[in-house]
Amino acid sequence: MQKDLKNNIPNFLIVGAAKSGTTTVSYYLERHDEVFMATPKEPKHFSYNYAKYTGPGDVAFTQKKATKTLKDYFKLFDKSQKFKCIGEASVDNLYYHDKVIPDIKKHLGDPKIIILLRHPVDRAISAYSHLVRDDRENLTFEEALEIENSRLEKGYEFIWGYKQCGFYHDQVKSYIDSFSNVKICFFEDLVSSPQETINEITDFLSISRIPIDKDLRLNISGKPKNKIINSLISRDTILRRSLARLVGKDLAIRIKSTIQKNNLEKIEISSQLKADLNACFLEDYKKLEELLDEDLAHWVKKY
Repeated sequence: MQKDLKNNIPNFLIVGAAKSGTTTVSYYLERHDEVFMATPKEPKHFSYNYAKYTGPGDVAFTQKKATKTLKDYFKLFDKSQKFKCIGEASVDNLYYHDKVIPDIKKHLGDPKIIILLRHPVDRAISAYSHLVRDDRENLTFEEALEIENSRLEKGYEFIWGYKQCGFYHDQVKSYIDSFSNVKICFFEDLVSSPQETINEITDFLSISRIPIDKDLRLNISGKPKNKIINSLISRDTILRRSLARLVGKDLAIRIKSTIQKNNLEKIEISSQLKADLNACFLEDYKKLEELLDEDLAHWVKKY
């Protein structure tokens, strides 16, 4: 079954990378008058069949929430007719690039592609901290890196690939080679120049520019100071749903962000471990620089 490519299906995708600002970009696009974003933010339809979801929390946090059939995937966009841009943000599509791209092309044609990249070491630590926050990861970062490959071989979902997800060159090249409009943005620019970065994305989508809140932080990672508070605001609980109904979705998101900011603390990683991990990516940096014609010396030198 292939739906009519002209009518209310995604004409742009945010495909990754995870923990690189995709939630923030999705947040602003969802509030744009000309944009329809899927709910949930990450339907994960195209990648659903490529993970066994054997890691702690993989079923509850990912598999159960995935949009499993093509019919249900298209249903997510039933109310998108009046919007110029229709999109979703399944960030695992970058990691599973070689598997999902043929299906994306078959069912969506040639959508615009948005990719956000982040320093691979910082991204890895953030992904690790994300799983610590969600009470899924109980190893140290160093221990987790040592058994990463075996976890992935056992069918843990992609987010457990702290290091593997950071080899961007082949992932990005697959999209550049397969689609006619691909926009690359960097997390570091989103942090240092958020308005300018969002402007670049809205320009890429050929829609009007929108003002942003430079102080808003979403999907924060870290070690919870209070696990009960973290569980109440991080998971899809009755309390969260009730709060959203009571104060509205936007204010509920801001309240959650504020609580997370105060309840999560940064996980410290040794300088030596960060340097050792950074060394693993040096060859990939070179290839990515050539592919994007982008100077990544600041990535090389950071650790």
